[in-house]
Amino acid sequence: MLKLIIQTDGGSRGNPGPAACACVILDKTSGESADNLRELHTNFEYLGVTTNNVAEYRAVLLAYSWLVKHKTEISSADFLLDSNLVVSQLNGVFRVKEGSLAKLVNEIKENEKEIGPEKISYKHVYREENTQADKLVNLCLDNRG
Repeated sequence: MLKLIIQTDGGSRGNPGPAACACVILDKTSGESADNLRELHTNFEYLGVTTNNVAEYRAVLLAYSWLVKHKTEISSADFLLDSNLVVSQLNGVFRVKEGSLAKLVNEIKENEKEIGPEKISYKHVYREENTQADKLVNLCLDNRG
């Protein structure tokens, strides 16, 4: 069974502005140290013009597109995001007020149910701990998709 660490990031240049999202899915089954993490999947997507928050949520959904396909292999999935707002909203600490964001949160919650919400966690980290996903977002924006 896979114990996953999932780095996700979204960003826009301007808010709203040209935006992208990315995910990096790592397997920590072999151990907790960074040296023992095995990269299983990376993906990124250019989103056009949107906000930072939409990009952050879309990054989580991008990861779920892989997770759902591998749900029977997953024992845990720890999402690491550098957006404290998104982590707080996904953990139910903050309410989601904006309608389009609420739709994205609902879609994420449906994906959680498919995998098993008890297997999922969302944790806030600083950008320095989310460098792989951040780099993919910036490369995508530099190349516009």
